[in-house]
Amino acid sequence: MGSPSSEREQQTIEKLMESASYWRSRVVLTSVKLDIYSRLSQGSKTAAEIARELKGDQRAYEIFLDALAGIGLLDKKEGRYSNADIAREFLLKESPRYKGHQLILSYDSWHLWGKLEETLRTGHSPRKDALFFEDPVGTKNLITGLHIDALQIAPALAQNLDLSQCESLLDLGGGGGTYSIFFCKANPRLKATIFDLPYTLKVTKKIVGDFHMEERIRLVEGDFIRDPFPQTYDAVFASNILHGNGPDVNRALLKKINQALNPRGMFIIRDVIMSQEHTYPEWGAVFAVNMLLETREGRCYSLEEIYAWLKEAEFHNMREWEPDSIVIATKE
Repeated sequence: MGSPSSEREQQTIEKLMESASYWRSRVVLTSVKLDIYSRLSQGSKTAAEIARELKGDQRAYEIFLDALAGIGLLDKKEGRYSNADIAREFLLKESPRYKGHQLILSYDSWHLWGKLEETLRTGHSPRKDALFFEDPVGTKNLITGLHIDALQIAPALAQNLDLSQCESLLDLGGGGGTYSIFFCKANPRLKATIFDLPYTLKVTKKIVGDFHMEERIRLVEGDFIRDPFPQTYDAVFASNILHGNGPDVNRALLKKINQALNPRGMFIIRDVIMSQEHTYPEWGAVFAVNMLLETREGRCYSLEEIYAWLKEAEFHNMREWEPDSIVIATKE
């Protein structure tokens, strides 16, 4: 029987090796890209049937499907494969909790991560195109995926965040419009403006229409870094904006937001907010590497950095409303 210290060491080694392995990730991402799970939505199939549908090699698909069963995404019985519960809930397109949009985006970004060493040497992102400006398919996948995630967060946030004194809200880079929808539902007097890029707003328009909120939510095309805002507002909401930019851009943006607020206006920041050392939360530290690869100057920032920018932009009453996630400040 091994000693507790040797068992802990073995667990540590296993965790290290698991965290360093990309095999499982590539298998899962490829299965989503191929939409294996929709092909099994009506019942089980053999490897030969799947290979024939996808015009592939039977032996290769059998090995691949066995790996998915080993991971737990498929069930295998008597040579036939079917969707496991987790796949039915998160990997079928008709599921309201479908996560495939984000996973396909990760699949499409795979080549960027292969250039991490080069990026560490040069300091420059390997991405040649700007996702939101030049990639309508990638934009749709990202915005739709973020909307599905936001559906789990926005209702409670809208109920707990007091916007009862606000009649106008600017949702900066508002994506699918999920937060504006629930802010308006929770505050009958509130009307929102979503200010975002053209490819994004094509997705937003459908989502806002699905919730029948067209009369209370206005969509305005624009680049919030370069273009003037449509008017002034009682509140500005900026979700997942800061980590896409460098410090100088964020300083200028916060000053611009201050000018767009009415007296005593509220500014709500929702982002990945890091510890002062930029090492916690762990997910944020790894996500910052993704920003290194995806953007020119983006990364995740600490609460202290955000407070300093807010103070420089002449905001007041700064407070962390939700740990590692939400900061609120006022114009006066």
